[in-house]
Amino acid sequence: MSLEKIFIVVMILISCNGQGVEGRLQHSEDKLVAVMQDLYVSSEAIKKADPELADSLRSVFRSDIERIHNVDMQAIDKDLQWLEQDPELMTRIHKIVRDSLQARESRINLMKYD
Repeated sequence: MSLEKIFIVVMILISCNGQGVEGRLQHSEDKLVAVMQDLYVSSEAIKKADPELADSLRSVFRSDIERIHNVDMQAIDKDLQWLEQDPELMTRIHKIVRDSLQARESRINLMKYD
């Protein structure tokens, strides 16, 4: 078999091997966005906390996020790893998260000055 035929067969097998990153995610895009929003907020809170408390706070926040969103953080971590393999999808989800957090911050700032 020629190299070209082997290459074509391999490419066909690879293309048939699943649905891509989105098909491998354990959570919906909406669920990932909601969890990522809370992860970002908790990360910022940890940055402002006493460094000696950072690990404890991280653990508490992750447990709270699991409970609030009814997810397993290990599964979320796996989804985030899958997203790293699809830069387009990752960029789209990050944009949604960023825009949502900016809108939330704007609403909070409006309430402060009303």
